[in-house]
Amino acid sequence: MNTERVNPAQIGRTILIGFFTVAPLWVTWLVFDFLLGILAGMGAPLLRAAARMVMPFSETLAVWLLDSDFQVLDTGSMNCLKIMLPLW
Repeated sequence: MNTERVNPAQIGRTILIGFFTVAPLWVTWLVFDFLLGILAGMGAPLLRAAARMVMPFSETLAVWLLDSDFQVLDTGSMNCLKIMLPLW
């Protein structure tokens, strides 16, 4: 049986370390979510036009192009390509 006492200062320090670990990750997630939302909104007219063009051939693909999750994913991947292609 373990009879060691836990120091209250150690518990507070552990909570503080946890906060300083999670807070920057959370802020980074908020910034990326905000920026990708803005960029997805800017690319939405192009995706709507592409969806109208593919509608006669594939209704499923057109619906998929209009999905907001796909738009954010598309925006992120296109911006990564725009940054990496000139460096290649």
